[in-house]
Amino acid sequence: MDTRLRASASNNTLNSQSSRHRRSALAGSPRSGANSRPPSVAPVITHSQVLESSGAIQSREQLYDILNKDDDQEDMDYMSGAWRQQRDGDTDNELRDNSSFYLTKPRPEFLSRSSNRSSRRSSSESSTVNANSDIELNSRPSRAAKLGGEGISSSNVSAAPSVSEKRATMYENSAFHGEYAELTLKTEKSAWLRSKNRTTRKWKSICCAVGIVALIAAVSGIVLGFVLRKGKVDGLAPPHDPENPTSTIPPITHFTPDPNLRKAFYGVAYNPAKSLMPWCGVTLQAVIDDLILISQITNRVRLYGMDCQQADLTFQAIKALGLKMEVVLTLWVDKDPVTIQRQHDTLFNVLDAHGTDMLTGVSVGNEALFRKDMDLATLGNLMATVRSELIARYNKAIPVFTSEIGSNMDSSLAAVSDMLQGNLHPYFSGTSAQMAANWTLAEYESKIAEYPVSSGLKGVISEIGWPTAPASAVYLNGAVPGLANMQTLVDSFVCQANAAGIPYYWFEFRDEPWKVNPEVPVEPYWGIFDKDAKLKIKIPNCIAP
Repeated sequence: MDTRLRASASNNTLNSQSSRHRRSALAGSPRSGANSRPPSVAPVITHSQVLESSGAIQSREQLYDILNKDDDQEDMDYMSGAWRQQRDGDTDNELRDNSSFYLTKPRPEFLSRSSNRSSRRSSSESSTVNANSDIELNSRPSRAAKLGGEGISSSNVSAAPSVSEKRATMYENSAFHGEYAELTLKTEKSAWLRSKNRTTRKWKSICCAVGIVALIAAVSGIVLGFVLRKGKVDGLAPPHDPENPTSTIPPITHFTPDPNLRKAFYGVAYNPAKSLMPWCGVTLQAVIDDLILISQITNRVRLYGMDCQQADLTFQAIKALGLKMEVVLTLWVDKDPVTIQRQHDTLFNVLDAHGTDMLTGVSVGNEALFRKDMDLATLGNLMATVRSELIARYNKAIPVFTSEIGSNMDSSLAAVSDMLQGNLHPYFSGTSAQMAANWTLAEYESKIAEYPVSSGLKGVISEIGWPTAPASAVYLNGAVPGLANMQTLVDSFVCQANAAGIPYYWFEFRDEPWKVNPEVPVEPYWGIFDKDAKLKIKIPNCIAP
């Protein structure tokens, strides 16, 4: 084979020179000008000639190994140095100009695509090959001495390799192994990324599941909150255990009297904010703050229930402030026997704790007949039971009665009551504010005083008042809500009733915004004070008995 190769190389020397010049022109070498070195002449062996001369060579890789005595380990020896030399300024063009063309060991296809550096070098080699019709197979000049001992003389190949040629060889070998190392790194990184992606997907799934559960919980909470808060507005509190103390902070009881206030009212209806089940939240300090104002306009209060410690806190506040006030307690009555029993038990617990000195009466129910929560016979029996227990427990005759609207006042109700107490509201009669005082006094005479009770006690107007809003809620074309109309009733009724000795409870101490009712839009706006405890009217210049 060596003889055939030498003969073929001798016959094609001129073709090699021509091909080299064509390649230089096509590659656009920057050294092709006047300062460029003439290209070295090296023997050229075309691939087609080798294949025609011998059928023993099966592949380009085998030919490379025969011509170059290739040893991959030897290539590794050049690796680190070649990279440093390439880094210090050698370029691909310089390497091509300083070295003869040589056979490049075939690489797997995936390695040739592993980096941009490899692609650039492949492009340069491709342009070199395209300059000749056949692939040129040149042995490395650095292997000439070794090949000479096996039949290929150094004159047929090339002279001793130059420094640039050695660099080219080292670059080639180091590039190959460097690309393989890069591929290995990328493969390892891909495995790591795959593992990380699996972990990421796992956490994403967990986060999605947690998010869905949280969303369901949030929606459920909103729905539950809406159900629990149905009908609840400002003034009500979250659910609260009424048996637990509401405050451990010492209350503030010192206050400076307001010169705009005077005790002109016989009594005032009082319902502490946040004292409706199940939204209990009233505190002792809140009740004290209310009673500081109430005590400056009256000596009497009437409550509407026993829930949420409102009666207990009222007694505590009166004692804390050192007041001399009279209290009417109400045992709230509705259709639920549980409610009635709870109210009953709480009533006697409060009286056991505070005594009966401040208690001037117990109202069993408020407008229960009007709402049809209980009939008169059942209501009469309940009043009799409470009356008997009061006498048995405290050995004291405390008046027991109920509060009803004027149209339910009659002799039958008087027969089961210690006194008659009527809620007389000129607004709901459709009376104008200018005529409201006269209408109320007339109703008292015809609906309460007309039906004497066995105890001989004088009847009481348990509610009288006027709403201040909304102005559009005109009742029967005559009763118009408004501050001015409320002031008219106060000025015309309060001092007149005081002078006549007619007992009454003004409805009410303070606006109650939690009483929102679209059917009766005036419900929240009956207070002498607004919801923020600001005085809404001018207090009349008279003093109640």
